[in-house]
Amino acid sequence: HQRQEYNLAEEHFDKAASLHKSLKRWNYLAPNYAAWAKLDDAEELSRKENSEEALQAFETASTLFEETKKSLDNQLPMIEDDEEKRMAEEMLNATDLRHQYCAGRVAVEEAKIFDKKGDHSESSEKYSSAAEIFQGIRETVESEREKKEFNLIATLSQAWAKMTLAEAEEDPSPYAEASQLFEKAKELSSNEKAKTLALGHSRFCRALEAGMGFSDTGDEKLHDIAVQQLESAAKYYVKAGYQSASEYARATELLQIGRAS
Repeated sequence: HQRQEYNLAEEHFDKAASLHKSLKRWNYLAPNYAAWAKLDDAEELSRKENSEEALQAFETASTLFEETKKSLDNQLPMIEDDEEKRMAEEMLNATDLRHQYCAGRVAVEEAKIFDKKGDHSESSEKYSSAAEIFQGIRETVESEREKKEFNLIATLSQAWAKMTLAEAEEDPSPYAEASQLFEKAKELSSNEKAKTLALGHSRFCRALEAGMGFSDTGDEKLHDIAVQQLESAAKYYVKAGYQSASEYARATELLQIGRAS
């Protein structure tokens, strides 16, 4: 998970689910590991931008976490060992949060799908819904590390909500808000790649804000700002290893240049 090697994590969780299913005493834990396996499958699909498949996988994971909750509820009254009972109770509490997380991730994938279809207004609403779910989870978890992680994903969802809102309303001001949110996400990120990617998104939003302003006013200064920020975004995307995002920023730069000429 720390290395975001979701395919390998999925394999290990699948194996754990199979092993637990074969054990009479511990088979009630099998649904939990099956749910984790499907969740990692969904994360990998999402990372590859297969939103339709990721959406289905997150929904399946959500169902499996519901089955986990039922399995734990049924088993708890029969557990006599205090340590095992405490473990099962902690897992039960965590299962509720994972179920909520899946709901948030479903909303994110729905937002991506609407955005690709050009329905930016609906996309913005879905991103906002996801942000509320993640913020709610943040208020529930106890460890500072988890609070920071959910604050990060909530902030990113808010940023994307502002971006798609700007596109829906053809208003540059939400781009500025999105840029600030991506800057905040950079501070919340725990690794350099995530920080660099967030900076790329922030610069890209600034470029879109200036580009829309240039389209409205014809102000050459705004055109120059748009091109400068797009160049900066492209460099950050390359540094973060997102070549396709870099190419998109470069293409948008050419579009801005074309509008100016």
